[in-house]
Amino acid sequence: MASRGALIFRQLFDRTCCGYSYLIGDRAQKVALLIDPVLEQVDRDLKLVEQLGLELRYVLNTHVHADHITGSGLIKNRLNLENNSKVISIISKSSGAQADICAEDGQVIDCGLIKLNVSFTPGHTNGCMSLIDHDNKRAFTGDTLFIRGCGRTDFQEGSSSKLYDSVHSRLFILPDDYNVYPAHDYNGQLTSTIGEEKKFNPRLSKSREEFIQIMENLNLDYPKMMDVAVPKNMICGGT
Repeated sequence: MASRGALIFRQLFDRTCCGYSYLIGDRAQKVALLIDPVLEQVDRDLKLVEQLGLELRYVLNTHVHADHITGSGLIKNRLNLENNSKVISIISKSSGAQADICAEDGQVIDCGLIKLNVSFTPGHTNGCMSLIDHDNKRAFTGDTLFIRGCGRTDFQEGSSSKLYDSVHSRLFILPDDYNVYPAHDYNGQLTSTIGEEKKFNPRLSKSREEFIQIMENLNLDYPKMMDVAVPKNMICGGT
């Protein structure tokens, strides 16, 4: 079991897509993984990895993003080709996207003391997965569960009913004190807890029928980056 003091944890932000990436490192073994990297922030992220004296082992995407291009491909090219490293990309098998590892539901991603449990949570897209760190009471929820919100369900095989069921059967069953770390926040919030979201989430605290009605009436604009981002993210960023 990894205590919080044994791990390095950094929450990183991209202003353009209001997206969060997460760097988690094992202090003793000096290995790390990066969740949901953004292409435009690769220089920043790799500089931080170097400064902290870590070897990046894995780059993971919680789903095929529609609002930005993943940095996974560029990171792999830079470290694997230039530094003779072996960075492994990961995405869910259900996404249909290319990666070195297409993770199965229930699979555990091991990186030193870091243990992330893969939990398929479709709804925003059909291939969404959440990553659960039971040792440190953290849930990396991608676009499935936001702080007081959730991802939209009107493209990429999205389904409001699936998202509601995913959250209630996979995330809201976690202990209330687990921290929620989403892939985005548009209001300057950093983290929440499962207990808070069960109580205060204005969408997902409602009944299934009410939630579906809310999602059907969001009337959101078409994602500006979608036609570029999705094809590239299906092939690990296209680089």
